[in-house]
Amino acid sequence: MWKRLQKVWGFYGAADDLAGIAGRGFVVGAEPLNTHWIAESREILYPQFKKWFDVPNPGKEYSNRRPVEDLLCVTPEIAKEHRPAHELAARLGAERTGRARESLAPMNADERRKRLRRDWGTMLGDVAPGKSSRNGDPLPAEMLGDVRVERLHLTTEPGIVVPTLLLVPPTPKGKLPPVVVAVSQHGKAEVLKQRTTDVASLLRAGVAVCLPDVRGTGETAPGNDRDRRSSATATAAGELMLGRTVLGGRVRDLRSVLIYLRTRADVDARRVALWGDTFAPANAADADLKVPYTAEKRPAQSEPLGGLLALLGALYEDDVRAVIARGGLSDYQSVLDTPFTYLPFDAVVPGVLTTGDLPDLAAAIAPRPLRLEALVDGTNRRVPADRLTRTCAPAVAAYKAAGQPARLLIEPTDAPPVADWLTAAFRD
Repeated sequence: MWKRLQKVWGFYGAADDLAGIAGRGFVVGAEPLNTHWIAESREILYPQFKKWFDVPNPGKEYSNRRPVEDLLCVTPEIAKEHRPAHELAARLGAERTGRARESLAPMNADERRKRLRRDWGTMLGDVAPGKSSRNGDPLPAEMLGDVRVERLHLTTEPGIVVPTLLLVPPTPKGKLPPVVVAVSQHGKAEVLKQRTTDVASLLRAGVAVCLPDVRGTGETAPGNDRDRRSSATATAAGELMLGRTVLGGRVRDLRSVLIYLRTRADVDARRVALWGDTFAPANAADADLKVPYTAEKRPAQSEPLGGLLALLGALYEDDVRAVIARGGLSDYQSVLDTPFTYLPFDAVVPGVLTTGDLPDLAAAIAPRPLRLEALVDGTNRRVPADRLTRTCAPAVAAYKAAGQPARLLIEPTDAPPVADWLTAAFRD
C-alpha cells in the first residue's frame, strides 16, 4: 500500500506531501498496547505539521489530567436544583396526555374512535390496507387429523410478503367458523410452540386460527438480534427518517390479512378476534436496570408488538369482536419513568402522548370484549395490580359508561386459558 501511495503522489510531483507514521498495536482498543489515541502518536505528527503548515513543534504535548469529579457537568449541588431529563419529559408527557383526554371527554364513542384513528394514522404513517393476494402458486392444503392446514404467502404491498398459516377446523354444514388471528414479534412458529394447548382448544371448539408473520416478525425478521445495533433497529430508524414507522407498516399488513380472510368462503371473517402475545421474559421487580448498553448481560427487552397490533387492529376494524393482549406495554408514559428503557426501537411512536396513551386506545374498543394480561412497563417489569388499575382507568371508565364493565378483564399476571375466554367472547 505504501509503495502504491508513493507512486500516485509521484505522478503529481508531490512526494514531499506524503508522510507516514508508525505507532504500536491496532486501531481499536485502549492503551497501553495501542497508541492510536494517546500523546505518543500525536507527538510523531509535530515535525510534519511544522514542515507542511509551519505549526510550531512543542516537542512534548502538554498534559494535565483532571480527576473525574472535576469533569462532572451535573454536580450534586446542581442536581438538587435541576431535574433529570427523563423527569422533565415525563411531566410534559403527562400534561399532553391530560390535554388529549380532556379533548376526547365530550365526544361519544364513535367520535372518539374516529378521532383516534385519525391521530394514530398521523403518527404511524399510512395504515390503510392494500388488497392482499396470494403470492405465486398456492401450496396444496394438508390435513392434520380433521383440521385443514394452509400455508399462504400473502402480498400486502409491492415487495412485502406475509407468510401466513391458516388452520380451519371441521364445522357443521351451513355454518362457518369464526377466526382468531394471533400475532407476535416471535412469529407463528413460536406461537404454535408456546401456545399449543390454546390453539388446539380453539380448533376443538370450532374456531379457525390464522397466524401471520407481518413484516419483520417470525420468518420475515432480519435476524435474531433486536438490540440498538441490529438490522431491525436500523430499519425502524430509516422508516422514521422517511416519516413512517415500522409499526404502521405492520398495521397495514394485519388489516390486509383481514381483508384476505373476508374473501374466503370457509371462514366467517365477520366474526374475528385478535390475539396479541409475547414470549419475552419480563425483568424481575428488583432487577438492577442501571446497566450500560455495551454490557454483555443486559436486562431483558420487552416485545410488545402483539398487544399493540391487537389494539390498533381493533381500533381500525369494526369487525373485530374481541381482543386479548398478553405481555404487552401498559402505557407509553411508563417509558419515561426512568432513564433506563427496555423497549424495542420499532415499538416507538413519536408524539404518541399528544393523542392520549394505550389505555385510551383500549377505551376506544369498548364495549367489545377486551382482555389485558400480564402487561409490562417501559423497563419490561410486570405492572403491579394497583398501578395497573390506575393506568387502565380510561378503559375501565369507558366500559362502565357502555354498560359492559364485565367485558373488560385486566389481569396483572398470566390468567386462565386464552381459548376459553376467546370462545366465550364469540358467544357474548
